Amino acid sequence: LGVTTVAYLGFQVGEGGLSVQQAKVEVVDRLKAPTDCSTLRAQLGFLSYYRRFIPNFSKTAKPLSQLLRKDEGWKWWKEQERAWTTLKEAVKTAPLLKLPNPDEPFLLYTDWSSSGMCTVLCQEEKGTERVVAYVSRSCSPAESNYSSQSKAKLERTKAELQSLPIGSIGYRWSLDMVGEMPLSRRGKQYIP
Repeated sequence: LGVTTVAYLGFQVGEGGLSVQQAKVEVVDRLKAPTDCSTLRAQLGFLSYYRRFIPNFSKTAKPLSQLLRKDEGWKWWKEQERAWTTLKEAVKTAPLLKLPNPDEPFLLYTDWSSSGMCTVLCQEEKGTERVVAYVSRSCSPAESNYSSQSKAKLERTKAELQSLPIGSIGYRWSLDMVGEMPLSRRGKQYIP
């Protein structure tokens, strides 16, 4: 076939890794700020499709997501404009993500705050850690009360891996950090 990369479902896939397809970057660049909930919902959904490339997507998108609540009126302020611009720029400048290698261990870094959680899934390649995916989400009201050392947070993080394309296959995971707290002296654990 003679091709080194292929465009597939809005992604560019090649030996070097996974990136946002250039045609989709151009679409994002042309997006205008939404003026109503319906447009915001559609555009936020489109940007969310590329959330694996964006660290702390949920935290960044929170001011926009709040506008979609039924009890909120439409108030497009500087905070919403900043979030909108940040998400657009993040998609336009998205990093090249490493394609997962099932023969190598994965490194999982997590961080929690009262507003949300962020997970970074990495693998080493030629002595350098490379990001495979970013996962983030907002905390529920109950979760926002957890202590930073709570085991429930770790369990929830494990469950979040199910949203990754490789999360349920049973690869070997190396869990080294949850925020600033080592999980154990060895720091190694398998996730089924």
